[in-house]
Amino acid sequence: MAEILVVGAGIGGSFSARLLAGAGHAVTLVERSPRAPRPGAGLVLSNSAVRTLAAGGVDVDPIAHRLRKLHVTGPDGRPRGGAGNRFALARPELVAALGEGLHRLVDVRFDTVLHEVRPDAGRVHCRIGTQEQPFDFVVAADGIRSTVRRALAPHVALRSAAQVCWRGIVEERFGDAATELWTGRERIGVVPLSGERSYVYVVRGAGTTGNVLTPADGVPGREAAAVEALRALPVDELLRHELEEVDRPVWGTSGVALLGDAAHAMTPNMGLGAALAIEDAAVLTSALRQGLPGAVGRYRRARAVRVRAVQLASRAIGVLAHGRHPAATRLRAAMGLEHRP
Repeated sequence: MAEILVVGAGIGGSFSARLLAGAGHAVTLVERSPRAPRPGAGLVLSNSAVRTLAAGGVDVDPIAHRLRKLHVTGPDGRPRGGAGNRFALARPELVAALGEGLHRLVDVRFDTVLHEVRPDAGRVHCRIGTQEQPFDFVVAADGIRSTVRRALAPHVALRSAAQVCWRGIVEERFGDAATELWTGRERIGVVPLSGERSYVYVVRGAGTTGNVLTPADGVPGREAAAVEALRALPVDELLRHELEEVDRPVWGTSGVALLGDAAHAMTPNMGLGAALAIEDAAVLTSALRQGLPGAVGRYRRARAVRVRAVQLASRAIGVLAHGRHPAATRLRAAMGLEHRP
């Protein structure tokens, strides 16, 4: 049994803490917020991610809405492709499900900040709050601005995607279809959730917009109505982010592993960020079952190719969807994904 510190009580951190405790480790989970992180709008999980959660004791059936297909559509409303076999969830509800009963398995400490992490001679020395405490292993799931990643790899920068995203959950359904409309100017996603709600998002190029979500122009009535519902949300429920990503994944070093956004934050264009964090937690737990020595290397080898492929594909989708280069415009037009006045 190892003494393991998990940093961050989001999706990846809470699930990894649960799995590691189930594998017999003594787990301490620290979170800088006074409670489990609850911000966020909707997310989409693959079938495999839902099965992984279920195997780890987390049943999301009561809060998930099955999507037969998530279609990418052009301005004419016709599907141009997409992905099937997905589940749509509200992120705060998934975080709550992951935290249910976790305090009975794990030493959970909210409102607690990790200030320093120093791997040394088989132990990892951590300064948590005002206390120094050694651990056998540290799992960093502390998000895109990870304290642990900055300590281990200060040379790895965040990369701007030159895109702005507004998103939120609205108390209205706009039919049963899950779609992402491309116009060349913006992408508008409308994803049904459980409870007659919808997850709505709008992505625009950073150079074409400001801080305020303006009405959608020249789009079908369904998308226009969804954007208006999004615009009507209270200011604390309408989320706006300038999209960034970790330039290249950072997996960790001996005794310290990173997962989820801390390791490989990427643009949300593939809709796989939460699923990848869930997969990371399961693979890392499996790697640790073979012993602490070499665990980070085993974890990296199992995850690096898949994660980098998704990260680069997501980056390419953003360039195609929002790039102003004539080649991007011509390609969108050829695919029927460019608005024509």
